[in-house]
Amino acid sequence: MPRTKEIPEDLRQTVIEAHQAGKGYKTISKEFKLHKSTVRHIVHKWRQFNTIVTLPRSGRPAKITPKAKLLILQEISKDPGLTSKELKASLESANVSVHDSTIRRTLTNIRMHGNVELQPEKNTAAPLRFAEDKVDTSWLSEECSVDG
Repeated sequence: MPRTKEIPEDLRQTVIEAHQAGKGYKTISKEFKLHKSTVRHIVHKWRQFNTIVTLPRSGRPAKITPKAKLLILQEISKDPGLTSKELKASLESANVSVHDSTIRRTLTNIRMHGNVELQPEKNTAAPLRFAEDKVDTSWLSEECSVDG
């Protein structure tokens, strides 16, 4: 993320023209109210690449577009218990093909991860039934005694 707003191309062009006219970094920075380092970066980029336009950033482009992120966020806000596979199916219906792990990573980045319930209802009922069945049985017997 940039620290400040991007300097317009017309201002960059006037900085280059002032530099070509023989002015120094200090006078240019005072004239246009820019930092000396900013003027130096503009001139250096113009010397190296012979251009003043913003160069493309390095790195692989994101697989999930902001529109797809919004779609994921809407789906999760409707039903927080959706799994990544279910989200993948809903994204594929919107013609966005991504992997499950990409969806999980995106959910982690937007801080919406871990919303799937840890123990389904069918698994919570079985231990309760077991406890209700064994409530009347004697847990302590001769096998558990300490007497020799």
